[in-house]
Amino acid sequence: MADRRLITLALFVATFLVALDTSVIATAMPTVIGQIGGIHLYAWVFSAYLLTGTVTVPIYGKLADLFGRKPVFLASVALFLVGSMLCGQAQSMEQLIAFRLLQGLGAGGVLPITQTILGDVFPLEERARITGLFSTVWGVSGLLGPAIGGFLTERVSWRWVFYVNFPLCVLSIVLIAMFLHERIQRRRHSIDYLGAVALSAAVALLLVGLQTTDNPLQQALLYVLAAVLVPVFVWQERRAPEPLVPLWLFRRRAIGVSTLGGLLVGFGLYGQSTFLPPFIQGVMGATPTLSGFVLAGSSIGWPIASAVGGRLLLRLGFRGPCVLGGLLLLAGFVLLLFLDAESGLWAPFAISCVLGFGFGFYTVATILAAQTAVGWEHRGVVTSASQFTRNIGGTVGVSIAGAIFTAGVATAASLGINPNELLSPAGRAGLPASELAFLQGLLAGSLRSVYMLFVGVAALATLVAMFLPAGEPREVSEPGLEPAAVPVGAQVAESRE
Repeated sequence: MADRRLITLALFVATFLVALDTSVIATAMPTVIGQIGGIHLYAWVFSAYLLTGTVTVPIYGKLADLFGRKPVFLASVALFLVGSMLCGQAQSMEQLIAFRLLQGLGAGGVLPITQTILGDVFPLEERARITGLFSTVWGVSGLLGPAIGGFLTERVSWRWVFYVNFPLCVLSIVLIAMFLHERIQRRRHSIDYLGAVALSAAVALLLVGLQTTDNPLQQALLYVLAAVLVPVFVWQERRAPEPLVPLWLFRRRAIGVSTLGGLLVGFGLYGQSTFLPPFIQGVMGATPTLSGFVLAGSSIGWPIASAVGGRLLLRLGFRGPCVLGGLLLLAGFVLLLFLDAESGLWAPFAISCVLGFGFGFYTVATILAAQTAVGWEHRGVVTSASQFTRNIGGTVGVSIAGAIFTAGVATAASLGINPNELLSPAGRAGLPASELAFLQGLLAGSLRSVYMLFVGVAALATLVAMFLPAGEPREVSEPGLEPAAVPVGAQVAESRE
């Protein structure tokens, strides 16, 4: 039991590091640009991390199934650590971006392997409860990240935003190395190199294409190349002895539905955090600090719902909590349509809480349903598929919503009015009353169009949730669907009690 607690602590620390990384760097970046320059490459500091962190997720999941969770987890945390230290040494924006690529390579393995180890170490009853604990990591990191980043940047140096990862990474590595024990059936494996290259290239081309908004021809070419690689990947997965992503797994209803649900939830999750702040600051006139506090409502609701949902699904099955989560998401995005300039800040805060509850109920049900539907030998793949599709859904969703938003505010530019002034406190103060009212109405209308998109996605997510298997959680597994050609190992992962 002591070993299991120390393993949980190590996984908690690793999850906190990766969750914190996103929010802590944002507050340091203005200072970084001031010292090393490269403002024209600002977005790539985040995009580079997202790119490698997304592309590698399914690869790590498969490697964990083939060679065990322990070596893959240790390698991913070590890569994250090396990338963090190098980021702290960057002397130019180009170097920082290159080192963020390396850091993302490590981060891509931490979250899915953490969830996979939890699935190995804890039975379903305990896992349903502890998932809520791990969900609090995201809430705490969302609240503390900007403050930690600002403090380190102001009081020490922006480089310590990266150096602070060192002791926590070492702690996680030592605890897992000492206390996670696995029994692996050693045998030769056929690594699916072509499948890994095809999937990685397709996703990389898609993500780079989404970032290439200033060159429509180049963007279209990237999309075409990504689309061409998809059938290549499917063809390879159907013929490979040990495919990177065994496609037959998604014929299991729990896995297929959970994966599709994760894609839709990612769409709404990233969209809410991206497109609610402009309304709060631009239309309602709140400060960035108050906007951050409003968004914290989601960070409060999510862990509570995960903890409650984990207990509910043990009694009601996976479908009930998942549908409840979908309905809460639908309600939250519908309520966003009724916000206006006169609304009090309590209104978006309450809506953010509702959305947090929705995300919490939905994600805990889909992740645990997918994990329960397979044994040890495929748990890494299905867990990483959940994380992968959520990242892809979020990236694509923000790009689509961004196009709708940009088209909406383009009217101001055509009239010679700069819409950016509305989001700048100094610029806003200098606007004539007529222009201020016009821009507020224009921004509100553009954002409501985006919220309507999210309403549709939430409705679709709710519909998808209804297809999750009903009944007791342990009835989800559907043995006997493995194709005869698929070698299923007899690996067993254990933690000493």
